[in-house]
Amino acid sequence: MKKKKGFTLIELVMTAVILSIIALAGAPLMIAVNEGWLTSVRRNEFSESARIAMDRMVRLIRRVKDEDSVFIADSSIFQFINSEDNIITFDKSANILRLSVDDSTNDLAADVSLLEFTYFDKDGAIIAIPKVNPASTNVRRIQIDLVFSFGTEQLSFRSQVAPRRIQ
Repeated sequence: MKKKKGFTLIELVMTAVILSIIALAGAPLMIAVNEGWLTSVRRNEFSESARIAMDRMVRLIRRVKDEDSVFIADSSIFQFINSEDNIITFDKSANILRLSVDDSTNDLAADVSLLEFTYFDKDGAIIAIPKVNPASTNVRRIQIDLVFSFGTEQLSFRSQVAPRRIQ
């Protein structure tokens, strides 16, 4: 009698059943890992765009032309003339952080739940109502607080900037 090599139909069916059970048990774990990875990627992209917006604000505010170039300095809007004689305005409309250069408005970031400016004098004291044009400003340092909402999470950024040409 010859020995035949191979699998019986029962062995193949049992193998398929066992593999199906393993796949069904592991599927929720694989789905959870995949969702966690996608959330992490989205959070990183969101965080990066928020950092870019804050960095751009800081760079532009450093370029205030002089002490007579600040026009609006309240808790939610900052407007000034920069060293290239452009009128720069930062504000928030709905959940959008906006940058206006002269008459052109651009969105810096979305999902902004808070934009707040705090102004400091030369001694480091908070200024409740800063002097603005036509008077020379008494602002020497500006603190920017941004809060971004990402789903149920919030991401907070804070930066301080001293305009270069204001002594």
